[in-house]
Amino acid sequence: MENKVRDAADAVKGVLEAVPVYQDALQPVAKEIGTSLQIAGKTVRMALAPFTALVWGYEKLADYLDVVLTEKLKNVPPERIITPSPTVAVPVLAALRISAEEPSLRELYANLLATSMDQETARNVHPAFVASIQQMTPDEARIIQLMETRRAIPMITVGVGFKILNPMDVHTEHLPHFSLIADEAGCAHPDLWPTYLTNLARLGLVETHLGTLMASDAAYEDLRQHPTVAKIVSEIELVGIGYGTSRDEFLQLTALGQQFCKACVVRGGS
Repeated sequence: MENKVRDAADAVKGVLEAVPVYQDALQPVAKEIGTSLQIAGKTVRMALAPFTALVWGYEKLADYLDVVLTEKLKNVPPERIITPSPTVAVPVLAALRISAEEPSLRELYANLLATSMDQETARNVHPAFVASIQQMTPDEARIIQLMETRRAIPMITVGVGFKILNPMDVHTEHLPHFSLIADEAGCAHPDLWPTYLTNLARLGLVETHLGTLMASDAAYEDLRQHPTVAKIVSEIELVGIGYGTSRDEFLQLTALGQQFCKACVVRGGS
């Protein structure tokens, strides 16, 4: 029996060394092991110590939520704070543990949970929003957070035009939906903007429109003068078939995207 106790203690020590993230959490358990080593009946408990550490992970998450949700709900009267729907709370809590190292995603989850706990704003919450965040990259979360503050995002599609046809038409696209929003949002990989746009549109949060919806043409002129666009236009004109032209577009939140922002970006839509 002593050998079994020693083996169990060694196993727990191995977990502490192999999984540093649990080390602080297992310190109280490790102290108990000192006593448990004298009691053969606690061998199983020591062997299950890593699972105790897993529960500790939830406790640390609860500590985080205590601080964050208190801050987000500090102006909400106590009688308005309700138990959130399990269809939202359970997947959010599970996702929060995974996204702990991604502040932009963690903020969306925390806002969604806080919104669902306020009786006056819970109606803005849709269970699909959890899955939407799960299918976003941190960069896409940053873009949505920026779009919440904008009426529209200017874009241009650059390609080949022909003078014998409508001179404003882009007949062969070389640079679709070019925008500076990824840079403005502080994305880690702004060059992946086309992918981000496709995914956010797939989630039903944004939509592209033709034409101009801006206070002035300056934003579009900045896009047309951008080095990336100038390079594409130059390459088109070097070929000598047609000429480089661009089509004005703008990006907006859909109705679902606006509701998503109320629930996940602006806490409670306030």
